[in-house]
Amino acid sequence: MLQAYNQVIFLSPDNANAYHNRGLLYQHLKQEEQAIADFSEAIRLNPRHIKAHTTANLLMEGRSR
Repeated sequence: MLQAYNQVIFLSPDNANAYHNRGLLYQHLKQEEQAIADFSEAIRLNPRHIKAHTTANLLMEGRSR
């Protein structure tokens, strides 16, 4: 699954949804730094990506506990 997201991002590096979805996979794999990096990139590419904002905030909030 990770390879598929990597391929989509390679072919379409401006695809905010691909970064968000790969971030969700990283989050599921407990790779939080990579997840936050991908959520941040999704937000950079599309500042109105509400799901990326929400997911990143929840992840960072959970880390601070």
